[in-house]
Amino acid sequence: MKKQLKIAAIVTPFPALSETFILNRITGLIDRGHSVDIYASQPRETDEYVHQTVLDYNLHDKTSYETKPASTPLLEIYRRLQAPLSIIKYSGVFRFLKNYPGKKKIRNLTRFKEGKKYDLIHAFFGMNGNLAVQARKLGILDGPIAISFHGIDLSSEIKENPSIYGELFQKGDLFLPVCEYYKKRLIRLGCPVEKILVHPSAIDVKQFVPTDKNRSSTKVSIISIGRLVEKKGFIYSIEAVAEYINENPDKEITYTIIGEGSLKNELLNKVRAYNLISKIKIKASVNQEKIVSEVQASDILICPSVVAENGDEDTVPNVLKEAMACELPVIASRHGGIPELVQHKENGLLIPEKNIKAMKEALDQLVNSPSQRAEMGEKGRKFVENNYEIESRNDIISREYIKLAQKYSER
Repeated sequence: MKKQLKIAAIVTPFPALSETFILNRITGLIDRGHSVDIYASQPRETDEYVHQTVLDYNLHDKTSYETKPASTPLLEIYRRLQAPLSIIKYSGVFRFLKNYPGKKKIRNLTRFKEGKKYDLIHAFFGMNGNLAVQARKLGILDGPIAISFHGIDLSSEIKENPSIYGELFQKGDLFLPVCEYYKKRLIRLGCPVEKILVHPSAIDVKQFVPTDKNRSSTKVSIISIGRLVEKKGFIYSIEAVAEYINENPDKEITYTIIGEGSLKNELLNKVRAYNLISKIKIKASVNQEKIVSEVQASDILICPSVVAENGDEDTVPNVLKEAMACELPVIASRHGGIPELVQHKENGLLIPEKNIKAMKEALDQLVNSPSQRAEMGEKGRKFVENNYEIESRNDIISREYIKLAQKYSER
């Protein structure tokens, strides 16, 4: 049985500060002797920083991108003519016409520079799974297809198009939801249950470690981390924390939100409305090393996820695991797969979505009980070590990939 695989990883814009789960999977495979080629839509040019891991593993050199839109109309016409010709080079005219991908997908397929055979193709997000199926049908890529699902692909995407994965369920070989919650959704959508393996995203518990701190009931630092988008629910945590600060003037409470996104101005305006700019801060996204220090310096993490108006949902945000590994107690919404990680009153507190009153009560409970914070923190780290430790999870997925590659080669 082949132990070192040649793997194609199909991703969104890459690298992204907010998608450490992709980096963790790719670098974990490389550490186990597999070679990985990365196929991305575009570079993530909006991120000022990159994680050190990207540089350490030379991931930029392993990445191919789609053809960019041209700067002039004439050049764009040339590129649109050139794109299908580059695909036909590997698929042949008959195969190309039979499996014509449509104008939009032709550009998506330009990231695949050569017609390559892989031992395994891994698509991050269901939408990239569809692209992998198309590439295999056209002969651009070959190999078994594994697809991991991360939230938006099993929420807003299927709300907009419930049958979006019909062909993928037939042609895909392994489906990897990150939690039981999304396994059930895949089954309801028609994915064969025998093709599904729940594989949570994991974290490095040697990087996220607790530090000695003086836990106080009068001076408490609260943190949230995530993209500034609707499903993260930060508009509700700002309101809850602001009200709690105003109702408890004898306590020194600070709240930091780290992230970038389309709702930044709206969230800043919310803070200004409470006149709490000095106590509630919204900071720009930072790399993984800085995230560690920010979490370690905090006392409580709030993860107030909600179902967005367009149906977008969270899964089990890695920031919860990272905070728990640092022995922070967490306050989180009963949302998506979060209750599979946060055990109510054991390693954190669960609250209903958008419930300001419940969030304030949870805050009050943890702020006023440093001993409970310490107890929940210890239980949280132990739970993460036992269930979401990166090395053991990467060992598991490497073995599954080797088995899948062997099975595909024997067809």
